[in-house]
Amino acid sequence: MNPLEESHIKIDRSGWDVKQDDQINKLFQEVNGKLAEANETDLLKKSEAERQTFAFTKTPDKGLSFKMAGTKKLEDGSEVPFEWPDIKEWTEDDFIYIRSRFDSCKNLFAFTEYGLFLYYSNHIKDNRDAARLLKGLFDLSKSYYQKSLPNDDKEHYILYFRLAMANAFNIADNRKNDDEIKKLYDQLIQFTTKAHNTWDIQHKSTLRSVIDLTDFAIEYKKEFQKYGVDLTTYLDQNYLAA
Repeated sequence: MNPLEESHIKIDRSGWDVKQDDQINKLFQEVNGKLAEANETDLLKKSEAERQTFAFTKTPDKGLSFKMAGTKKLEDGSEVPFEWPDIKEWTEDDFIYIRSRFDSCKNLFAFTEYGLFLYYSNHIKDNRDAARLLKGLFDLSKSYYQKSLPNDDKEHYILYFRLAMANAFNIADNRKNDDEIKKLYDQLIQFTTKAHNTWDIQHKSTLRSVIDLTDFAIEYKKEFQKYGVDLTTYLDQNYLAA
């Protein structure tokens, strides 16, 4: 078993989520070092592709965006702009490899990271794959929601809950003509409404949570109403939280 395969087993068996993002990055850096030392160039390329997949910021408004940018000096002394990761440097083989990780990964957070990368790079065409990703994001959102419930929420899971939900809503709304995605969209809306209307208004993150959840109800108002949500309940809860 090579170091890259070992890293996959470690990720699959872990309970890692967004809070272990740095650990995942360090893991692939270690794998890169071992593969470089063994002159395993093909595996090294795959390992680095995975590391970069996690490094991309993935949001509905910007899609994929780089983690850092600046200038670099060339051999002739001139300077040129750079960004990392740079999607323009990716080959079709790189995307095919990440697709294989999307199909095989058993860790929920990592699965959604591979999926969001493929979705925002326009490499998820089949709605069955979009539905798998949407379900994964929904499950991840519910996990973050539960972890945000303790009043101190020291790990700030409420922020990651909002981002996972935003990506889920974006996919659901863009692919809503698919029957399976319609069902998930309905479940997502009902969960959002229940989370908003039952949120403990004494919680330290109350304003953050009710604002974010209300934002979804406003942005996707027609869909919320279509699925039978009485939006006045949002106003009632917001009044109590103010």
